[in-house]
Amino acid sequence: MNRDPAVTRAFSYASVERFADWVKFQDAKAGGIAAIVGLAAGDLLNHVGNARAASIFPAFMFWLALVAAVATAVAVVRVWWPRTQTKGEANLYFWGQVASLSEVTYKNAVKAADVEFIDNAVSSQAWELATIVAVKTGRVKLATGAVSALVILWVGARALLG
Repeated sequence: MNRDPAVTRAFSYASVERFADWVKFQDAKAGGIAAIVGLAAGDLLNHVGNARAASIFPAFMFWLALVAAVATAVAVVRVWWPRTQTKGEANLYFWGQVASLSEVTYKNAVKAADVEFIDNAVSSQAWELATIVAVKTGRVKLATGAVSALVILWVGARALLG
């Protein structure tokens, strides 16, 4: 077993980078879903008059599709909503913690930190990012399900409205 601190340090930094990329990847997925919601909602809003004049079932499908668009938009916003407080121990590597400090306090804390403290902060940040990725992944799955329902309802409503 390797006890070289450089190996642990490299692993922690690589984990932070990898998990940060996964956070960005989940946000990008949500962006694609948001684009679909925008197209669907725009098209649906252009046909409100047709829905008002339609019989019950096509009108119901139309309004259900519009509700699905709003629900999907809410799901996307929940993916993008940042967490600003650490779940674990406070550390100098988590942006929410750093932002809560004054510039002078932060600089002094960094100067006073030893190598072990910084290594712990970096590995804690990797853990924080992993928990954020887990939450975002669950929320992206929900948004993906919502946008799938939206597309089905949108296509059905548009087909029924003519």
